[in-house]
Amino acid sequence: MSAEQIDVAERVRFDTTLGGVQKAQISGTSPRSWQVGMAAAAPRDISHLSGLLEGLYGPPPWLYLGPWAQVNNLLTKATSMFLPGSWSGIGVLAGGPLLLADGSTPRYSVSTIGGVPITVSTLPVVPGVPVTASAWASGDTEFSLSLVFLDAAGATLDTVTARTQATMAEPPRRGHVTAVPPPGSMNARFRILGARRAALPAFTWTKDLAPWAVGEGAPKVVARGLSKSVLLASRDKSYLRRLSMNFTLEEVGNA
Repeated sequence: MSAEQIDVAERVRFDTTLGGVQKAQISGTSPRSWQVGMAAAAPRDISHLSGLLEGLYGPPPWLYLGPWAQVNNLLTKATSMFLPGSWSGIGVLAGGPLLLADGSTPRYSVSTIGGVPITVSTLPVVPGVPVTASAWASGDTEFSLSLVFLDAAGATLDTVTARTQATMAEPPRRGHVTAVPPPGSMNARFRILGARRAALPAFTWTKDLAPWAVGEGAPKVVARGLSKSVLLASRDKSYLRRLSMNFTLEEVGNA
């Protein structure tokens, strides 16, 4: 991929009443679209992508993990902010505004009964590509972040856990865990263990801890507007076969 432009639908719609009063209506979600371009690509670079767009691997919607999402936050928008219903776990409850150690106060958080596990999400991984998961949290004395690597059948291959000291007597701190998915890994289950309260989780395909960002993950997209521009098409020299391809991905379902 050589270019990715991200467009976010406008959440605010303005209307003017007959009396001349302007009102604003704010929607709960803001669907996104991605203008994706590949310039001067070789046939091997686009063969499977072309097949996907043409339905070779099944009908849409598809999961989209764009390059910007990979290095900022692969969680969905809802999960990255812990919006109600975006997590799972028995004994995990919706929380309110939470003052964090850096002075920020996110509107949403979660709390637990007795520090039960919070399952944040299960996300795709690539064997050998480092991943980092993080969250702001606090427990009785500490909390842990856990990555459980799973194969295609859902069997556990490895578990990596990192602890962070953070008590309920102080604002939640940010902890993180970095690991390299072992061979055969397909997904990683991200969990928070021992936390009494937590906020602002993140997950990246990086070995460094990136600043927290709203999730860019897109679990359901469809493609439209596929176009191809042939640049080189040599019969005799395979390295002189190049084309540019552009298409748009539209988010569907809950943003």
